[in-house]
Amino acid sequence: MTLSISNRAWKAVPFSYLKICSAFGVIAGIATGFPIVFSARSAEVGILAWGALNVALQLGVRLIGWRLLPDRLRSELPYSSEDAITGKGSIHSYRDLWHWIRA
Repeated sequence: MTLSISNRAWKAVPFSYLKICSAFGVIAGIATGFPIVFSARSAEVGILAWGALNVALQLGVRLIGWRLLPDRLRSELPYSSEDAITGKGSIHSYRDLWHWIRA
């Protein structure tokens, strides 16, 4: 899945677990970026630490997070854009996900 600055390109990507992970990655990258980069002894070390932390977070969320979800949610939520295009599950937006969580 490719990400773009354009809101139109983001909306064109079908809703899936990997899209949620991408949104989480952006939020985590912004949230961890400033504290790590500015608290490091040098900018290079800070950027390296920030990059390593975000790669680890993304891999953890994508690989381990999916396995930790309840089976019922995994059956309703498409994992990738390909699954979403084929119509897997009944969760096709953040709103549907929120309603599923509240039910």
